[in-house]
Amino acid sequence: MDKERAWQSIGQLYQDGLVSLEQAVTMLALTDAPKEEIERLQQATQKPQNGEVVKGDN
Repeated sequence: MDKERAWQSIGQLYQDGLVSLEQAVTMLALTDAPKEEIERLQQATQKPQNGEVVKGDN
């Protein structure tokens, strides 16, 4: 299996809720600092998109 296909498969497992974010990042092995990458991803998903206002930001 090539890398791109493996990444897509792992991403799909994460989207389907079959693996945690931590497991997906570890399986992808894209970084030498998986804990920091997980924190970065979690923070990015908490930020508002498309001008949405989050409670406490106004």
